[in-house]
Amino acid sequence: MLFHILKSFARLIVVKHGLKLSKGKTINIYCSTDNSNHEGVPMKRCLLCLSLCLVLVFSVLSQFSLTLRPGLAAVSSLVSVSTLDPDFIFSGNNVTRIENGTLTVTGTMIVEDNATLYLVNMTIAVDAKGTINVEGNATLYLVNSTLSYSNRAREYNMMTLRNPVNGNPRLILRNSNMVSKFSRAFAIRFYGNSSGDFEMMNTDPKLAGARLDVKAYNSSMVRLSGCTVYSVYAYSDSNVTILSSKFSTLYAEGSPAVSVLASTFNSAVDPVLRAYDYSEVSVAGCTVEGNISAYDHSVLSISNTRIKGGWRLSINDYSRVEIISNSTVSLHKYSTNVDVKGFSFFSVSHAVLQNLRVNTYDNAVASISDTVATYISIFARDFSNVTILRSRLDWFLRALDHSVVSVLNSTLTTLRVEDFSVVYVSSSNLSMMHAEESANTTVSNSIIEELSIVSDSVNGSITGLEPGFFDWWNFTSFIKSSRGYVPLLLLINTQIRGDWDLTFLGSSNVTIANSTINFLEAFDSSVVKVVNSVLGSEYVVDQAVVRVWSYLRVHVVDRFGIPLAWANVSLQSNGSPVESKVTDVNGWVSFTVLERVIDGSGVYPYDSYTVDATWAESSGQQAVKMAGSKEIALTLPLPWWYEYAIIAVCIVIGVGIVLFVLVMKRRAPKPGAK
Repeated sequence: MLFHILKSFARLIVVKHGLKLSKGKTINIYCSTDNSNHEGVPMKRCLLCLSLCLVLVFSVLSQFSLTLRPGLAAVSSLVSVSTLDPDFIFSGNNVTRIENGTLTVTGTMIVEDNATLYLVNMTIAVDAKGTINVEGNATLYLVNSTLSYSNRAREYNMMTLRNPVNGNPRLILRNSNMVSKFSRAFAIRFYGNSSGDFEMMNTDPKLAGARLDVKAYNSSMVRLSGCTVYSVYAYSDSNVTILSSKFSTLYAEGSPAVSVLASTFNSAVDPVLRAYDYSEVSVAGCTVEGNISAYDHSVLSISNTRIKGGWRLSINDYSRVEIISNSTVSLHKYSTNVDVKGFSFFSVSHAVLQNLRVNTYDNAVASISDTVATYISIFARDFSNVTILRSRLDWFLRALDHSVVSVLNSTLTTLRVEDFSVVYVSSSNLSMMHAEESANTTVSNSIIEELSIVSDSVNGSITGLEPGFFDWWNFTSFIKSSRGYVPLLLLINTQIRGDWDLTFLGSSNVTIANSTINFLEAFDSSVVKVVNSVLGSEYVVDQAVVRVWSYLRVHVVDRFGIPLAWANVSLQSNGSPVESKVTDVNGWVSFTVLERVIDGSGVYPYDSYTVDATWAESSGQQAVKMAGSKEIALTLPLPWWYEYAIIAVCIVIGVGIVLFVLVMKRRAPKPGAK
């Protein structure tokens, strides 16, 4: 009888403390000191309540457990560690609030139906077998709390939002921390129509050893603001927004929509950003340090973002990556590699780039506009298409294979066109342009400081290559390919300010005349004849030969400087006759003389010549040292009769003048004569 009386009294106390019994659950003991519930409750009453409840536990251990009463407004403190055993459920339309304590989850804690659970200023300890599920249309709030777990698994699903059943499972987190005893990854997963709203959540793996992964699936929606997490995963048709946060990795796959604002990506190992399978990712106002990849029709837009160097950007399979609106790629001791493949698109606009290497393959498209780039190299390969518009690129752009390159209103340090590439340059400045093989290049309304051309097994003559303006000049109109290649280079209204550099390979046989060549190269069995030209330097190897010829013009005059027409002039080299000619009516004669021969073994000068001239009975001789084309005057002594003949001519002229004067005086009328 006494036992039943104590049992009934305990039930009254439980009801007074806002609790009720239900069958099949573990008992959990809470005690409130909230003035709204127990105003002025002395400690003795609390001890009495506890004692009586212990009797209750002993009497109904196998039949009853304690859950929070439906509709309970608040349980403000937890005086002892409370343990939620497996399959503990918050259900119905309950609104439950637990504050200022520690809660241990040893099994599965479920918040379902339309239930709402507030955990405020709490430490929620999820042990090795514990997990938390939010289902249906339930909502879980974590406010100013710490969520820790002690599972040693490599990746553990600490919390899952799932089974919406026409509802919206929600996780709302404010100013809370995630910690772990072990350096392992633990995940919060969102499925179906679930949603998560995180503000001021921190997990610093350097301090706490925790690695939190937030994973969104299906049509779930997740928002993180002011958070520090390890990685964020967006799958299927999920929608993820990240604001002012720090994390290592963002992974998007299966057409999710992801927006990242004013955040920091930083990963020394994994790619910081991976977009796959029709993903759409927008990054604005962020700092990114690490590898980036976009595959399978994904779209990645980066604006107003600082991308630190030393990383790799991979774009493949019809994907699109845009770096726009005042973004920067910072200088780094290692170059940043950008690989664009498989019909993908890479665009940079209004950005600042440093130490960047861009490779385009397959049928990829790359566009750089309104951008300043230093230490940048661009390689256009296969059938790719590259456009440079209103930009300044400091280093080089190389067109290879069958690529198509357009440079418009831009400034480039070096442009190399090779293979079968097609290149258009308009209204641009090029410090150096290099054309070779069968590349097809048209340059119009532009300025080139130095132009280099490489040909293989060609024949022909080139003349008049000088710095200057070319309204129309076609390289193939001078040089024809026999069995090798010649670049198709057309200059229209273009100025060559500096030097011409020419390289000949194979069995080329070319004559260069009346030109100024800065650098000449000859390889294989090429033969190059350089006539009356200025040659800065040369490089000749293999069986190639370069012969440099100059013009020697001789003016034969007498000692009075009078040109001697039809004088015989002969040229000798080392005592051997070279050529003989006759002066014209002005006393001039011209020779084309060999100045030096250059082959793979060295330079052999032929620059010493002797000029002999004879006129009537007079003759003269002069030694000449050739160093480019030159003119000399050869003065011949007069024959013995030459001076007498001149005196006689002068006397005859004088007598003639006197006789003319006398005759004219006699014919003049006398004064007064009629």
